[in-house]
Amino acid sequence: MHDIDIESLYELDKLTLGPESKKELLTQIKAAGFKYKPYFDRIGPGLSVVASEIKREIDLTVTPLLTKHLSSLTDKRFKHIYSDVRIYPQGQEIEHWSENGSWYNSTLSVLVSFVLAIPPDDSLDSMIRIDLVSLFDRDSNNGPYSPVVQKAHKKHKFFELLNVETVSRWMGECSTDDFLPHEFNGFSLEIIFDGCAEENHQKMSQLAWGPTIQTKKSQTPDFEINVPVVTPNNTATSVPILIASFAKALGYEHLDPKKLKRNDSLLALMSYDLALTASLKASFSLHFKIISSIGGERLLTVGNCIDFAEMFADNLTSDLADT
Repeated sequence: MHDIDIESLYELDKLTLGPESKKELLTQIKAAGFKYKPYFDRIGPGLSVVASEIKREIDLTVTPLLTKHLSSLTDKRFKHIYSDVRIYPQGQEIEHWSENGSWYNSTLSVLVSFVLAIPPDDSLDSMIRIDLVSLFDRDSNNGPYSPVVQKAHKKHKFFELLNVETVSRWMGECSTDDFLPHEFNGFSLEIIFDGCAEENHQKMSQLAWGPTIQTKKSQTPDFEINVPVVTPNNTATSVPILIASFAKALGYEHLDPKKLKRNDSLLALMSYDLALTASLKASFSLHFKIISSIGGERLLTVGNCIDFAEMFADNLTSDLADT
């Protein structure tokens, strides 16, 4: 790794680094011969999509449970929390992704942060951090944790919801044009608790998802969407139209099929709305008469949907042959 404070880089990427520390880090980065680019501009579409998918999984299970019990776990000091997931190629954290496969054969670092809203008259002390991190330790007898944390550890078993095994399974089901699990040498997982000013918490919780792309992929005013029959030979053009039609049925009128690219994230196209994204994916699968694909690749991008359609388009053309 270059002579750069990696922990400070993580905080800068999450926007939780203080101004003086930021100034010092940027000086280090410049001295190392690099120009700092924000995380999602630097890391590339593959790791960005996988990071958002891990965050999605966490926000469906762990984050709501932490939110529910955060006040009691922190002696009623803190009430709001969000998750932030970043994936880095070890030793290349400050480098910029390029399409020639610059992360190929690297070992990945998966950093899961839970960021608390810190009131103006409070701060996130080390004991609170240690207590909260211990929730994800299978052996709760490693430290002098508070009784309320010990109770939550035994009752809710956070460590079963988020650990190396669960993250490995999620990543193993992610395959896109820019991320293939077998091209990496494994990963490490780190779970930490961080904080930001209460007044910035809501905004930062949205930024943690990554850049919004829906506006760039849209056109106005509303336009008619005519969905062709999807065949194995026309998936590149018909699938984006199909995606736009499902988005329209779910309430978003303006997604432009002609602007959709293979590496566009479905989650980002639906503005990181978990329920709407789940409905979009379910509608897409059902269109091809597939209810679920156990152990198969996840529908994360437009490219995944195109590849899925190529596999199952015969389900539709066979119906035409029968009529």
